[in-house]
Amino acid sequence: MQLQAKELHHKLKFKCKHCGQCCNKPVIQLYPFDIKNICQELNISTKQFHQQYSLFQLDEDNIPRCILKNKPKCPFRENKCTLYNNRPIRCRLYPVGRIFQEDITYVLPENKCPGFDSGKKQTIQEWLDQQNITEYDPLTKKWNDFIINLKDHHLNPMQQIIFRKVFYDFDDPLIKKYRKENNFMNDLYYIFEMLTKKIN
Repeated sequence: MQLQAKELHHKLKFKCKHCGQCCNKPVIQLYPFDIKNICQELNISTKQFHQQYSLFQLDEDNIPRCILKNKPKCPFRENKCTLYNNRPIRCRLYPVGRIFQEDITYVLPENKCPGFDSGKKQTIQEWLDQQNITEYDPLTKKWNDFIINLKDHHLNPMQQIIFRKVFYDFDDPLIKKYRKENNFMNDLYYIFEMLTKKIN
């Protein structure tokens, strides 16, 4: 699928037709705070979440990534999204994509879903605001900076285990022991650093 680079002032004309293409086709990587939001919505633990709804894969830099199990269909889609207010960032963004490097590049797919060219015209920034993306920007930016930094350090197998436990299984008693709940993501960064230092 070809992607077209865009800037925040570029116009977008899109209205969801509830066809489900964006629910079932894309690979939906989950941020730790996505998992936290979903677990709170469903009132389940991270362990229960992963047993039913996720799978893991190593990226090209051997960093464990958590993927929503949405093949052949998203488990949270009936006629509409049952998690809509707590849906993952990737779902909120659609049809806009983001590539994190030194700067953030916004992209739109060339092969467009039925929702394109319907609804009102608005800028990409207006779309992001409407989908409540902007409030998550500090969290997503810090996470992606953190991942980019990790790529330079090449996690060894033990660090991979710690990474997966800290950022994706944060209800585990060991991790919960160190969580203070006042700043969820900062707590996880601190715990990861502390545990990886202990094994060095």
